[in-house]
Amino acid sequence: MKRSSFLKIGGLTFGALAAGHQQLLASLTQDPFTIKMLTPEIGVFTEKGGTILFYLSTEGMVVVDTEFPEQAKHLIAELNKKNDKGFKLLINTHHHGDHTGGNIEFKGMVPQLLAHVNSLKNQRNVAEAQKSSDKQYFPDKTFTDSHVEKVGSETIRFHYFGPAHTDGDALIHFEKANIVHMG
Repeated sequence: MKRSSFLKIGGLTFGALAAGHQQLLASLTQDPFTIKMLTPEIGVFTEKGGTILFYLSTEGMVVVDTEFPEQAKHLIAELNKKNDKGFKLLINTHHHGDHTGGNIEFKGMVPQLLAHVNSLKNQRNVAEAQKSSDKQYFPDKTFTDSHVEKVGSETIRFHYFGPAHTDGDALIHFEKANIVHMG
């Protein structure tokens, strides 16, 4: 192999490596999550696990589902930048860990955690089986068929239509915005 063609190939390889290195550095400095606002007050947070819906109310923030602890920390930090009213209500659509694992990060921050009665039962059963009850934050208020909460300008309706993905699935309807979150 001629030295000049080796250098040329080496130069291209080096250039490709440098470009790849820049892309890698850029990806390391980007946030690992995305936030998409659906209305000026309601948005979706996505990182790892279930999608989180949030509502930025003048009375406090409402969060539907929490993914995992690390992602919940990211969510809390970002929402605190967007609204200084604190958290008003936390909601779980069902018991799976990618929807409730981050609940613990909200403990002491939110006055109420609400879910379907079967979701609470399932969260407790899973935690007891895994011997992790001490690492959980369980709903302190439940509903059976339906429930309504008024927060700020939004009416939030909770619906249970029977077993689906689990036996505790709830549909959460933000009426004014006409947005439904199903977990």
